[in-house]
Amino acid sequence: MFNLYRCSQALFPGEMILEEAKNFTYNFLHQYLANNQSKDKWVIAKDIPGEFLHQLGKETYQDLGIDIHHQLHNVWEEWFMSLNNTPCQEEAELLVHTINLAAGHMTHDEILSKHTNKVCHMLNEFQNGQISNSSKARDIEFYMKALVKLVFSNTSSNNINQDIKQTFFAVVKTFYYTAHVSEDTINHHISKVLFQKA
Repeated sequence: MFNLYRCSQALFPGEMILEEAKNFTYNFLHQYLANNQSKDKWVIAKDIPGEFLHQLGKETYQDLGIDIHHQLHNVWEEWFMSLNNTPCQEEAELLVHTINLAAGHMTHDEILSKHTNKVCHMLNEFQNGQISNSSKARDIEFYMKALVKLVFSNTSSNNINQDIKQTFFAVVKTFYYTAHVSEDTINHHISKVLFQKA
């Protein structure tokens, strides 16, 4: 069965017989391991359970990689398409999606995305000199506080992984930092982090 499972991984799209063999053997091997039936007197290999687990785990990560690739493609495609329709406010959301998908987090939060995009868009305007009056600066602070509350609250309506929340917050902090610190200072900080020994 294990060899049939391994052979079935060489299938091409549309090969229904190998697809059925792959699904059947995958389920069979999982059940076989779950029932601790891998101690068979006819098994020649010493660590067949380890081989099963290694191969089954490898398959799971391969599927995850394909899924992440597909989702990243969709996120970037949506972002490129939005460039033609409206002024882009979603750069921050694109960064958050990319970071979270690369980390294996497949969820998304509309409320956090909305606040993140709003704050980062306003910070870009501030950085480019498009916002100069104090009421707009207060608006930035208001939305920033609302975002902090969303990230650090543990309400049941906001039942999202803390790592995902932290990614939203880290992206906003980066926009905030670049809006309030000069380019020379940023370059100095980057140089210090990369090239100076601790």
